[in-house]
Amino acid sequence: MDSSSSFNRIVQRLVLYGVPEKYLDYQGIVAFVKEDNSRIRGLVSSIFPTHEEVAEDNEFQECMIWIKWLMFENDPADSLENLPGGRHDICGSIWCNEDICYKCRTCEFNETSSICVSCFESGDHSGHDYSVTHYRGGCCDCGDVTKWKPEGFCSKHIHMIHPLRDEPVAKSMVPVLDALLTIWKDNLSDSISGGSENYHYANDLSGATVEMLLQLSKQSQTFRILISKNVVSSAGLLEFLIKSERLLGKNVVTKLHELLLDLLRQHSFKYEFAKEFIKYYPSLVDIIIEEEEDSLFRKYPLLSKFSMQIFSTPALTPRLVEEHNLLTILFTCLEDIFVATAGEDGRLEMAKWSYFYQITIRVVEDIKLVISHVMVPQYMFRDLLRTWFKLLSFLQGMNGSKRGTNVNDGMDHMHKIFELVRFIGNINSILVGGAFDNNDLLRQEYKVELPESAMCLAYECLRAIVNWTRFYDSTSTGSQSQQHFHLGILNVLEWPDIVYDVNTQEVSVHSPLHHFLFMLLHNILKRCGGGNFDVFESMLVGCRPHGFSSSIMEHPLQVRVFCAQVCTGMWSEDDIHSMLSAHWYLNARLSEGLESDLFLLQFCAAYAPPDLYVARILGRFGLSEYLSLNLEKSSEYEPDLVKEMLSLLIQVLQERRFCGLTIPQSLRSALVCHLASGDATYSQLRGSLPCDLLECDRFQEILNTVANHSDPTEFRT
Repeated sequence: MDSSSSFNRIVQRLVLYGVPEKYLDYQGIVAFVKEDNSRIRGLVSSIFPTHEEVAEDNEFQECMIWIKWLMFENDPADSLENLPGGRHDICGSIWCNEDICYKCRTCEFNETSSICVSCFESGDHSGHDYSVTHYRGGCCDCGDVTKWKPEGFCSKHIHMIHPLRDEPVAKSMVPVLDALLTIWKDNLSDSISGGSENYHYANDLSGATVEMLLQLSKQSQTFRILISKNVVSSAGLLEFLIKSERLLGKNVVTKLHELLLDLLRQHSFKYEFAKEFIKYYPSLVDIIIEEEEDSLFRKYPLLSKFSMQIFSTPALTPRLVEEHNLLTILFTCLEDIFVATAGEDGRLEMAKWSYFYQITIRVVEDIKLVISHVMVPQYMFRDLLRTWFKLLSFLQGMNGSKRGTNVNDGMDHMHKIFELVRFIGNINSILVGGAFDNNDLLRQEYKVELPESAMCLAYECLRAIVNWTRFYDSTSTGSQSQQHFHLGILNVLEWPDIVYDVNTQEVSVHSPLHHFLFMLLHNILKRCGGGNFDVFESMLVGCRPHGFSSSIMEHPLQVRVFCAQVCTGMWSEDDIHSMLSAHWYLNARLSEGLESDLFLLQFCAAYAPPDLYVARILGRFGLSEYLSLNLEKSSEYEPDLVKEMLSLLIQVLQERRFCGLTIPQSLRSALVCHLASGDATYSQLRGSLPCDLLECDRFQEILNTVANHSDPTEFRT
């Protein structure tokens, strides 16, 4: 239909409201309101069609023209054209799918900050450490003093605009905007409980309202401030806008999210939005769990679009943690997912969990964003450590292999488990680092003392390991010194005999609790310089050398024996599950377990009786009788198993990746080991290295000292 039809319908409604005939046009309605400002709310309401009327195409857009006349008290086009010039304070350009953007380590305040191509080219980043990247969501941070250093702002955003609150347009705009937002909120509320008619009405009204507000917000910072303040002051509206992705059509929601991202450039709005956002967060997680449908995470994109914007803000996130229990909310969400996908033994089941992969990674990444802020780990040390180790226990020993009994269903999802463990490892790394950031090792002459936060981490980690092995008495209470007595097998005086057979019992390559212990021990070793066992003994209060070493070495040893058996052909080639588990575990780029387990075996060797330590290794490899005078082979695999066992013992004795070598020395050793077995391409070498060695800035220099480069064209025939 043409605009004149919509215009006439609005005029008819104004007549019914009581507007005299001489005021029934754009300019007339402005004059009518000026005579009595109290008419604004009723007049704005009468402009829109009722639910009983069938709104025609573009009728809501025509309604917005009348609304803008009331806001500006003049022709909106002329008013917008005559606005005083100026630059916006924050760019806020929104990333579409895989848009190019720039990161600058010199200018950014955290690793999630980035700016658009236009702002980068308009700024001065000469001599800076910058890189090109891609983002699937978020917006440009140029001009945002909480995310980007002012000296890195571009010429368009280097000065902040301070709008004039007394501008005439602001005085006329606020009451009209308030009336419009009230109508919008009421219709969103009706759409929740109403039928399809209410949905269509709310969707069309929302589409026209968002389009107009977005135009105004992008036009002027003054308008953005007014809109953001009125949205916040309209009780309940922000809650409905956040929930609207489940109420409105996809196209309208996309535009609404664009508007909200633009309004987030106002810091006061961002805080109010964040409070509602973290209330909505667990409700969406609950819906996905209830429906058992991870695709809902893509259908409802609010979390993926806004979590980075909210949780990466240094001035905001610690406040949400302290005042609104943000970490508790995120931990509860993750626990709900794990409980819903765990088996009777309390461990995650891959077949169930694969349906919740995307939402799990989102929650884990958000936890990482939150605790990356300086003060947040200290908050965890006070209240939430035990909860975190409880979450890690869901992953400990999951997705196990048992010789001859494995089912190969769901192999397409197996890599997701390793990715989850890697993401969890990033959080553990931040926690361990945070335990020392503010209270480094206290050195007093020859005595080295650990900060209390590190002691807490050690105790809770050991407690979780013991609890996982079923030895911990969870009903024990009392002071910390009393509780240390209940560390079960870690506290026994004599070397305990642990019965286990890799051939007949289940084994899992996933052990995040052990990996956490490795990071803690390695961090202490780096800081105290090595050679000082007093510092470890202070951390391991409540543990005795024999009990600790016998228990902690067990799981890493089981995994190494499992991988050795797979490599020697003892496990069926049809057992794809076990083959992939061993392959991923042995690949340093895909799994962090291989190197951390070797470190733990070395650490336990330092505390264990040598003969009993070696006897345990011989027993797990099934070679206890190998040193006897019996020359008969126990099995056809014995020679290969002996090679694997001796290789492990040599690594325990000689490998110094985490206890003696610097990063460049470790890199050189890794390159030599790889090239000793044959030639390799540049990409193959890099693909075989752990991430920390790849980041060494001397990579090419060290590679040139151990290898000769040959042009591939020399090998062409």
